Amino acid sequence: MSDNIFAFAQARATLRATLTMNWLTEGTLVVYSGTRPATSDTAISSQVALCIFVLPDPAGVAENGVFTAGTIQATLVLHSGTAVWARAFDSTGAAIADCDVGVPNSGAMIELSAINLVEGAFVSVISFTLTEI
Repeated sequence: MSDNIFAFAQARATLRATLTMNWLTEGTLVVYSGTRPATSDTAISSQVALCIFVLPDPAGVAENGVFTAGTIQATLVLHSGTAVWARAFDSTGAAIADCDVGVPNSGAMIELSAINLVEGAFVSVISFTLTEI
């Protein structure tokens, strides 16, 4: 019986990851400095948008309850600062999720090529992964 419960839970998680993938297709990922808001419904206040990435179409893949973004083109840093968190938006600009940001191998949901960003330089997303539980 427990195998069926696990299979159902895994299937549910994969469906949620697929839904997230569909929402993020052609959306944006905005990286901010400052304190991460309590929820993705909380308005941005003193946080500074450091850079904006455009997500691909399709946004990535969803397997085994995990959304993994496809290749995201590097982008220009708009403002200097330390990247702390990011908000993912769908193609209409609706907020989907807030994510932690880190350097490669940090275990953050979004891993950037650097987190100490300098205006006018380019930054890349190394990985962007959301795990449904």
